[in-house]
Amino acid sequence: MKSNKTDRIGTGWWDVLFPTVFLLLTEASAVVLVGLVIGRFSGEYEIDAMAKEVTAMPLLVSITFYAGALLLQYKNFKVDEMRFGSSRNNWPVWKWAAACLTLVCAGHAWSIVLLHSGLTAVFTGYTTVGVKAFENQNLFLLLLSTVVLGPVCEEVFFRGMTFRRARAQWGFLPAAVLSSVLFGLYHMNVIQFLYACGIGLLLARIYQSSGDLRLPVLAHMCVNAWAIAADPFLEGVLKVSGTGLWITAAVEAVFAGAGMYLLIVCKSAKNTYNKKNKKN
Repeated sequence: MKSNKTDRIGTGWWDVLFPTVFLLLTEASAVVLVGLVIGRFSGEYEIDAMAKEVTAMPLLVSITFYAGALLLQYKNFKVDEMRFGSSRNNWPVWKWAAACLTLVCAGHAWSIVLLHSGLTAVFTGYTTVGVKAFENQNLFLLLLSTVVLGPVCEEVFFRGMTFRRARAQWGFLPAAVLSSVLFGLYHMNVIQFLYACGIGLLLARIYQSSGDLRLPVLAHMCVNAWAIAADPFLEGVLKVSGTGLWITAAVEAVFAGAGMYLLIVCKSAKNTYNKKNKKN
């Protein structure tokens, strides 16, 4: 006898959307909590004034938010592990390296296109919030937030929970698109929305092919680390030649294309919930 579909996938749309809603609410709570603590010691309770008083405020909010979200949803994530199962393809080291290189090259090339397309002059949210919030910050806090906790938290929520829940209902492609769109919306500005949507699709593909959530986490870490390290490199490139930036993007695009080909032809991992369905 076949099991009822809703027994396998939970509560439909809300089941899929809940991780994103929870992240946004947790982020808002972290802003309030960190703001109250800073205000208590500085005497300032206006956001801009607090940010000037404590330049590390954006990073402190991010660290509090990521750590809190992971702790609060750890049990739900483990429940999802039991609901959907896990089937790792045991990729060799070279495939892990190829996946990470693909994401780094694709992400950086895509960011060059977006940042020099003229969109930042129209949609200024990324420049005023996304960039300035992380300028001249403590390196340890910056790495902890953007290279360690951020990738772990976002991959657990968007690939480990949202993507898997959507895939159980609609299959890979709709799940990859939906989880990537939600990943983009979560960043809350147009430039990062476009960037995150593209990267999200590749992260979903990597997870689908490898069956191992640790790989998109590592690839995401590499992407964010290169985004931080690449600024001095790009400044040097621009000093040498104005076209050097686009040559860099083109070379990265070639590497990304080669890597994506390898990932696309890789056989997708089959999760245990699919095996159970075949038995039924």
